[in-house]
Amino acid sequence: MSKFTVPRNTVARHLRDSKGNPIGLAAAFQGPSGDVTVGWAFVAKADRKLGNIDKRKSWQIAFGRAVKGTDAKIPAALRPVVEEVTERAARYFRVDAVRVA
Repeated sequence: MSKFTVPRNTVARHLRDSKGNPIGLAAAFQGPSGDVTVGWAFVAKADRKLGNIDKRKSWQIAFGRAVKGTDAKIPAALRPVVEEVTERAARYFRVDAVRVA
């Protein structure tokens, strides 16, 4: 498995459970062409019970969804975080539109 590094200019926020553990991630990335996309990752309830929360894997999933896109629906608990990251990314990268993948 190749080593994944988070791109330098990234806007991100973790969704945390009541104990402070990260259970979701929304992250915006700017591609070489200047377009900005938002990807997300969410830990399933079954995996949370087992303690299988891996931040590195969350970053990989979010980045993959931002680059390649996805047909999966954003979980309801994660929607406010994705909306916040989208607004922040538009201001940070100074673009009019941000694509949510």
